[in-house]
Amino acid sequence: MPTPDPSPQNDWASRLTSDRSASEISADLQELALQESVSGVTRRCLELLGHDVSEVRLWASEALESVVQPEPAEATSLVAWLDELIDRQAVAARESTADLDASELADQMYWTATMLGRIGAAAAAADPTLARLEKLGDDPQAAAYHAAAARAGRARKSLTA
Repeated sequence: MPTPDPSPQNDWASRLTSDRSASEISADLQELALQESVSGVTRRCLELLGHDVSEVRLWASEALESVVQPEPAEATSLVAWLDELIDRQAVAARESTADLDASELADQMYWTATMLGRIGAAAAAADPTLARLEKLGDDPQAAAYHAAAARAGRARKSLTA
């Protein structure tokens, strides 16, 4: 019996693994960004926003903006990811960690909140985590995170819509 072709979602997930070169990942993200809609790769695209190579970050952002459609089944993973990002920011703020790239971390937070907002009511469990992120908007020392905090506020509204 022939092996069925992998689902397009699984194919994209396998193409975006960390064992591939930055140029390969970048090329795949460019191709991904041309699709109509792709699910199942949300977390990986969010992780790639922190990649060492700026071209990978750029195309991950483009894919998130244009074609990545998060699924309700991804909500738990996205909440855990956002909690981890917020915790990293808090540790860096306490320890004045200079090696933390605040703009990359802020982008990851912004896009994670955006993806949770796109899921909507099925991501209602994200509300406490999004509220934590939203509070960063009140911290003048966390200016790099204010756009992400504002996005968290908008995402929280979509959880009850």
